[in-house]
Amino acid sequence: MPFLKPAVRTTAGFFLSGLHPNLRWGNGICPQIRMNTLDLILFITFLVAAIAHIGSIHLLPYKGDFAIKAIPAICLAVMAWQFIPGTHGKLLFAGFLLSAGGDISLSFKGDKFFISGLALFLLAHVAYTVTFSMDQPYVWSRWPMMLALALFAVTMIEMLYSKLGDMRIPVLVYVSVILGMGVFACMRTGERPWMLIMGATIFMLSDSVIALDKFLRPVPGAKYIIMVTYYAGQFLICRTFIEGPVLPF
Repeated sequence: MPFLKPAVRTTAGFFLSGLHPNLRWGNGICPQIRMNTLDLILFITFLVAAIAHIGSIHLLPYKGDFAIKAIPAICLAVMAWQFIPGTHGKLLFAGFLLSAGGDISLSFKGDKFFISGLALFLLAHVAYTVTFSMDQPYVWSRWPMMLALALFAVTMIEMLYSKLGDMRIPVLVYVSVILGMGVFACMRTGERPWMLIMGATIFMLSDSVIALDKFLRPVPGAKYIIMVTYYAGQFLICRTFIEGPVLPF
């Protein structure tokens, strides 16, 4: 039937474009991809792993929990390497890989694992801070937001200072670095400045809950709050620098 082939091609093209806007029907029966569907695969993997880890927090610890916890950051690292050009992509790739290492380290109990996790996340924040400070004129008109972040950091230090003991200097250095990350996020311009500000701020909130829960007093639902804000903050930071839609579909 002469009309059958065009009908099948039209139906298949409609179905594929419904699955993903970057899919279109090409010659023969093979879909051609205008953009790399690796982005979509990585996003789905990120989302599934993040939901799996958050949904299984009540079961911790279990065999392989550290791997599931680290998969989302690894997915973001691959996104950065593949889809963010230049130095920005390389620095964010390093930052997300360092975060994955921090995830793994903090999955184990003991001060040595906490300190190594703190060091890895400190280096990740340095990579983010350098990235945020590059190639953009600074926006000083957002000084109220920067002041709010500074006041928040000072309040955290005041609350925790007497409880830190031997961790006083490492935590003070860490707070200073994440404050710098937040300030440079506020000063950056670009296409999605508010997404970056939101991502950096949420990330700071995640770290703050960790500190309060460990050094001050137990925070109800801390593990859930920490991981939801952590994954959300990291994702927003990554997608800020990827051209095209925020979500890969």
